[in-house]
Amino acid sequence: MRHAFLLLSLVAFGGLSQGAAAQAAPDPLMAACERRGGETATQAIMACGGVIRARGTTEAQRARAHGLRALARLDAGDRSGLVEEDLDAAVRLGDRSVPVFLEHAARKMNSSLTSDVDAALRDFDAVLGLEPLNSVALMGRATIRTRRGEMEAARADLNAAVDGAPADPAPRFTRGVLLSSLGETVAARQDLDEAIRLDPRFWQAYGARATEFLAIGDVRRALADYDTALRLHPRGGTGHLLTMRCAARHRAGDVQGAMRSCQEALEATGTRYAPTQLVLAGVALSRGDLAEASTRNDAALALAPGYRAALALRGRLRARQGNAAGATEDLASAGEPGLRQLVMFFGTDFAP
Repeated sequence: MRHAFLLLSLVAFGGLSQGAAAQAAPDPLMAACERRGGETATQAIMACGGVIRARGTTEAQRARAHGLRALARLDAGDRSGLVEEDLDAAVRLGDRSVPVFLEHAARKMNSSLTSDVDAALRDFDAVLGLEPLNSVALMGRATIRTRRGEMEAARADLNAAVDGAPADPAPRFTRGVLLSSLGETVAARQDLDEAIRLDPRFWQAYGARATEFLAIGDVRRALADYDTALRLHPRGGTGHLLTMRCAARHRAGDVQGAMRSCQEALEATGTRYAPTQLVLAGVALSRGDLAEASTRNDAALALAPGYRAALALRGRLRARQGNAAGATEDLASAGEPGLRQLVMFFGTDFAP
C-alpha cells in the first residue's frame, strides 16, 4: 500500500498534474478509499478524493468514492455540509450501497421540503429492494408514512421490522409509539415492555411507557419511569422528559416538585417548547392564576398554532371567563385528541 499512499499524496497535494493523474490507474486509490489496507478515515478521505478527480475513473467508481468519502468523513467526526454533498453525489451517480442510502435518507427525512422527504422515501425503498428486512429502512419508511397519515402502511412496515429483528429493541419501541398514537394502549405497552426487557438502558422506551402510564392515570408508575429515563439519559434529560415529569408531579399533588421540574425544562428549552408552556399554564390555573395561565397557554399556541391540548385548555379558560362562543370554537378545534391530551397532562379535573 506504500505505492498507493505515495500516489495519493501526490494527487492530493498537487504533485501530479491532471494528465499524470489521468494516466495512473485509479485502482490503488480505490483500494485505499475502500480501506482495504486498514487505512484511517483521514487517509480514506484523501484517497477517495483522488479517485473522484482522476480522469480514468468510471462513473460507477466516482459514485462509490463519493459514498465512501461521506462515510469516512462521518467516521472522522465531520458533520459539515461536505458529508451531505458527497451523499447527494453518490446517490445521483448511482451508488447502490445500503449504508450510503441510509445516511442519505437520515438527512432528508426530517426536512421541511417535500422533495427531500420524497428522496428519503426513495432511499428507503432502494434499501428494501436490496435487503427486504432491513429494520432501519423499515422504521424510517414507517416514520415518513406515519407523518403522512398512512398509519396502516406504517404498521405493516413496523410489523415486518419486528419480525425481521426480534432481538432488536428499536423496532419494538417504534411500533409501541405508533400503537400509542392510535389509542391501542395495551399493545403499545406490550411493545414498550419488550423493548425495555431487550435493553434495560433504553431511556426512550421508559419515557414512552411513562406517558402511557400517565394517560391511564397511573401517576406513580409514570413518575418511576420518567425518573429512570432521566437517570439513563446521557446528558441528564431532555426538555420533553423534564416537562412530562413536571406534569406527572403536578398530577401527584407535588406542586413544589412540579415547579422544579418545569424550571429545569425551561432551562433546557428556553421558552421555545410548547408543551412546557402548556404545563406551566395548567400549574398556574390550578393555583387560580388565570392571567398567568392565559399568558403561558398563548405562548404555547404561538409556538405551535395547531397544538390541540393548548386549544382545549384555552377553551376551558374562555369558558371560565364567560366567552362561551370562543370556548365552543376552541373545543371543536381541539377535538377528542386534544381533550385526551389535556386529561393526560392534568387529570380529569381539567376536562372541560
